[in-house]
Amino acid sequence: MEQPREIIIKDRNVETAIKEGIAILGVNKENADIIVLDRGKRGFLGLGRRMAKVKIRMKAAEERMKVN
Repeated sequence: MEQPREIIIKDRNVETAIKEGIAILGVNKENADIIVLDRGKRGFLGLGRRMAKVKIRMKAAEERMKVN
């Protein structure tokens, strides 16, 4: 099974969504393009809460070589 090259993750906040996404892709932050789609919202007592949403894409092999 081929590993995905791009993923959209929703989580409680942006930081945890990024950590989860790069773990799934198996890369570090330097080898990924991270786009915050929605910062989310805490809401009041859980009402009106919105999850944070990020898009994480593996950089091309040439770009990853520049980082390393």
